[in-house]
Amino acid sequence: MILGPDGTESLPAFSFASQPNMGIARFSGTNMAFVVNGVSQLSISLGYIIPQGRIAVGESGDATAPGYSWLGDVDTGIFHVANVQGFCAGGVEVFRHTTTDLVMASGKGLQLGNAAVTGLVAGALAALTTASITIKDSTGTVYRIPCVTP
Repeated sequence: MILGPDGTESLPAFSFASQPNMGIARFSGTNMAFVVNGVSQLSISLGYIIPQGRIAVGESGDATAPGYSWLGDVDTGIFHVANVQGFCAGGVEVFRHTTTDLVMASGKGLQLGNAAVTGLVAGALAALTTASITIKDSTGTVYRIPCVTP
């Protein structure tokens, strides 16, 4: 067993000779952190992992093995292909979104609560005489459903 002092962000307990402000420190109770350049980058506490800044997932994944998933349910999550983010459940793609579109996978439905349009959306639709919902299928055929206000 190796025991050391708790350490701090500026001088972690376990560090490197060439970079003493990089390493592992214990802050209090059950909290420890990985420190880089004297700044905590990843804290681990009882039941929590708290990153500082952005998290980059190494693998893009796909619908059957998404790059971001959950323990015990590794075929449900989020995957990335080029500039498209996809969501899957049970190893099956449910939808993707791009900078311009939300695309439901073939055979998947989109449920919008009880289908009531309320609040600002209803006001915006009421102000437009040509409002419609546009649906494009996988073949590129576009369907427009006119929105009628009571």
